[in-house]
Amino acid sequence: MYVVSRYGCPSSVYAKLNILEKGVVVSYTNDVLGGLEPMQKDLMKFETYESISGKAIGRLREISCY
Repeated sequence: MYVVSRYGCPSSVYAKLNILEKGVVVSYTNDVLGGLEPMQKDLMKFETYESISGKAIGRLREISCY
């Protein structure tokens, strides 16, 4: 997921996704980036080590700037 910080995020960006299969939450994953400058774009990569089907989707549950 690409994120852009409109005003900057000096210390870090944290995001959490729920992983759903057929509308049911089966897992979650998260990622943290270092600080971002204003309007800087960066890529967050979410990984899981559980057995999940190729039809699973991620739903953003939380994103925070510190």
